[in-house]
Amino acid sequence: MAKRSESFELLLVLAGAGLAYSLQNLWNALAEEWIRAHLEYYVGTIAAEVIEKLGATIIPVCSAIAIISFLYKYIKSELRDAAMGSSLEILYDPLDENFLRVEYPTDDGDAVIRYRVGIYNPGPKTLFFPSLRAQESPFVANVIAIAHCVPHIGSPTIWQADAIDPNTTEYVELFALENSDQARLRQRYTFHLEARAKDVKAAIAEFKYDHRKSPALRRGR
Repeated sequence: MAKRSESFELLLVLAGAGLAYSLQNLWNALAEEWIRAHLEYYVGTIAAEVIEKLGATIIPVCSAIAIISFLYKYIKSELRDAAMGSSLEILYDPLDENFLRVEYPTDDGDAVIRYRVGIYNPGPKTLFFPSLRAQESPFVANVIAIAHCVPHIGSPTIWQADAIDPNTTEYVELFALENSDQARLRQRYTFHLEARAKDVKAAIAEFKYDHRKSPALRRGR
C-alpha cells in the first residue's frame, strides 16, 4: 500500500484553519449585520453582539471541520482503492461457446442452453479466495439460486476457489434452461453479479435476460 505523507495531518489542520478563516470572513460580510439587527429586537444590543460573536466563531469552525472530515474520508477511500490495484473482471461473450452453449439431445427432448461467465484475473499476482456472488433479485431467486441449489433468498455465492492465477479465466456456469423453462420467464429481468477476492476491489457486472431476444442473456454495464 502506498505510504502516506508524514505531513498529511498537518496539511489537514492548515487546510481546516484556512477554510474556517474564509468562512468567518464570509459570515462577517454576509450575515453579521443582519443577524445582529434581528437579535437586538429580542435580546438587546449586548446579548445580540455576544451571540453574533459566538456564531462568527463556532459556525465557521464547525463547518470547516465537517467539510475537511468529508474530504478526508473521500481521499482516504480513493487512496485505499488505488493501492488495492486491479480487481477481478467478469467476462461474457454470447458469441463464444465458452459462455453460451446449446446442447441438442439425441432423443426428441428440448435443447438445453447453458450460460456461463468468466472470472478473469488481469493482474500480475495470484489472487486468493476469489468468489462470485449473485446479488438479490427475482431472477437470481427463481433461476440462478435454483440452478445452484442454494437458498432462494439473499445474495447467494455461486462459485468460490482458493486462488486464481494471473492471466487466468475460470468459467462459472450461471444456469441452464430448456425451451420449456424459458416459456415461463415472460418478463425482462435485470440482475447483477459481484466478483470478489482478498485485497482487491469488487467487480460488479449487470446482466439482462429477455427471452424474446437472441441471445436471451446480454451484458449490461
